[in-house]
Amino acid sequence: MKKLIINLLIIVSFLGLFLTINYLTRNSDEKFIIRGIKLEFEGVVTEKIAKRKNLYLDIKIKRENKSDTIIEASEFISEINIGDTIIKKSSSPYFYRINKIGVKKIPFIYIPEKMITSKKIPDSWKDSLNTNWKPVVKKMNP
Repeated sequence: MKKLIINLLIIVSFLGLFLTINYLTRNSDEKFIIRGIKLEFEGVVTEKIAKRKNLYLDIKIKRENKSDTIIEASEFISEINIGDTIIKKSSSPYFYRINKIGVKKIPFIYIPEKMITSKKIPDSWKDSLNTNWKPVVKKMNP
């Protein structure tokens, strides 16, 4: 009987630890996404950065009077060239690539669909999540 109680306590402890880690991880994801949407920067692309040989996914942006910034451009890397201007406005999940050809709106961050109902999302963003931000709202695996 004593062994059964000890085993149950161990199982309950592990379950509690798992649930706590799961809860903390979800909250940090939401904070990261909200911070990404609030982020604002502007600069000129100075370099494409390879994660592996000939696999360019990131760009380096020179900002005026600030340190350089590196952002992920992944599937849109072929649409961005050195010398292009990049503008990311606050309260937007997009950044804009501007060059002599024109302006291109590119996703900066994807938002998990489950965040639509999150209390941490500012009310001013709620309508946007269901309208003009809809392309960046994705079903994510749990």
